[in-house]
Amino acid sequence: MQEVAVGKIVKAQGLLGEVKVFSYFEDTKTFCMLKNFRLSREKEYRAAENVRTQGDFAYIKLSGINDRLLADGCKYQELYVTREDLAIVFGTEELVLEQDIIGFDVVCNDKVIGKIIEIENFGAGDIITIKGSEGNLMVPLVDELVLETNLDKKYIIVNSKKFNEMVVSQDED
Repeated sequence: MQEVAVGKIVKAQGLLGEVKVFSYFEDTKTFCMLKNFRLSREKEYRAAENVRTQGDFAYIKLSGINDRLLADGCKYQELYVTREDLAIVFGTEELVLEQDIIGFDVVCNDKVIGKIIEIENFGAGDIITIKGSEGNLMVPLVDELVLETNLDKKYIIVNSKKFNEMVVSQDED
């Protein structure tokens, strides 16, 4: 069973065992659709008894954590969900996450132009860094750029016109 980290507990919230979680999701409301979470120091999953969101944070009451002292003990732990649960929430059979394409070849005009070495988000969207033979290239990771993602053969094919419009060469230090 594969798991995905979805957030990190930053503090206890209130007296009844609720925890405040910094969300790794673009849309924090995704937490409201998830039912079971595993704390990074535990092996078993806990049911979410209540979930609410505000800004970049989710407030979650997990089963078995019934007071502030227990909630304080969860501080700084990451929360995990199964990849299968995420696929259900996002309504897809095959879930492709950003972390899955790190190391993939990038193909443009039937030619490998480099490998994805990093994905960053500077606030306006995800930017991929591609290590090519002539240095690093940066390009936004947007739907109109990616034509195909092949998980088995580990490559993505990009639209050459869009790629050439969007690509920026990254200066090496």
